[in-house]
Amino acid sequence: MSHKGIVTIGLAVLMTAGPILLIADSAAAWGRARSGTVTVQGAAGRGGTTQVDAYRSPGASSTSRSTTTNGGETYSTARSRASVKTENGVATSASRTGPAGNTQTYQGETTRTDDGYSRSSGVQTSQGRGYQTQTDVSHDEDSVTVDKSAVTNSGAAVSRSATVSRPQ
Repeated sequence: MSHKGIVTIGLAVLMTAGPILLIADSAAAWGRARSGTVTVQGAAGRGGTTQVDAYRSPGASSTSRSTTTNGGETYSTARSRASVKTENGVATSASRTGPAGNTQTYQGETTRTDDGYSRSSGVQTSQGRGYQTQTDVSHDEDSVTVDKSAVTNSGAAVSRSATVSRPQ
């Protein structure tokens, strides 16, 4: 193979792989981490120090906070959230941990359908409480129909449906 042929193949590889590497590197560069500490002192020895750490990138974020009082008590919280594109929609998850260690988690997904969209979600707590919901929206030339339902972990359920006619 001639020198010219090798250069042509090399350029072709760079032209196809180069943008992919650039996009991957750019996406990673979008992530941003920040942290900070604040100390507050008040009258009679009251006060404390709070440390905050936060991270954000496309589709995800997290924050943690920890406060220690001058009396030695520590309170911590954390939150996180992530969303990813799916074949026909988006899926999201989130969690939160409170100062007492209690947690709440959320899972949800929204999907496009041929005539509208469908959304399912659920929330759960560390105490065993929670619920799941389902929403289906469909439309045609004459109307829009919304079906909603929810079920709690204890089995209580509710549902409703509404159809609205479009003005002619």
